[in-house]
Amino acid sequence: MNPRLRYGLFGLACLAQIAVPASLIVKHEQTRTQGTLWKFQTAPVDPNDPFRGRYVRLSFAAERDHVPFADSGMIYLRYGTRLYAELETGADGFARLTRLHLRRPARGEYLDVFMRQMQSPKREKGEAEKPGAPAAQVRLPFDRYYLPEDRAPQVEREYFDASRSARANTYAEVRVREGHAALTALVLDGKPVN
Repeated sequence: MNPRLRYGLFGLACLAQIAVPASLIVKHEQTRTQGTLWKFQTAPVDPNDPFRGRYVRLSFAAERDHVPFADSGMIYLRYGTRLYAELETGADGFARLTRLHLRRPARGEYLDVFMRQMQSPKREKGEAEKPGAPAAQVRLPFDRYYLPEDRAPQVEREYFDASRSARANTYAEVRVREGHAALTALVLDGKPVN
C-alpha cells in the first residue's frame, strides 16, 4: 500500500475518533443551554448502593404511570425498546408524559424514553381483549445527579427524607431539546441542591 494513502487513512481514523465524542459533548451542552426546562416530580427510592459511586439515584413519579401509545394498533415491544414520549405541563406545574411513539413526533416537545412494561387495555373478567391503544410504563433517560464525593451522602439522605414526605416539593429540573435530556438541578423540599 502506498505510504501516503496509509497515512491519509490513519489521519481520517484519528479524526473520526475525536469527532464522535466531540459531537456528543456539543449535543449535551446545546441541550443544557438551549433546551426547554421541564420539572419532573421525584418519588421515593431505595437506599443507596455503595458500589455505584458518588451520586444521588433518582426515581420519578412519571415512571410509575402507564402512558398510552399514540397508535392504537401497537404490537407488544421488548423491555428497553427506545420510544418517544410527548411532554406537557400538568396543572401542578410538573412534566407529564402524554403519549408514546415509535418514531420521533413531527412537532411538539418530546423525550427519548425506554420501555419497561406493557399494559393491555382494561377488560372485564372473561371478555376478549378490548380494542384500543395499549399503554406502557417507561424509564426516563436520567436517574443520577452527580455531586462532589464529600457532599453526595448527605444530599442522598436529604433526598430520601424529602421524597418520602407527601407534602415535600421535591423535583429535578431537566432541559429537553429534540428528545435529548440534560438533568440540570435537583430541588429538595423547595431548596435547590448546590
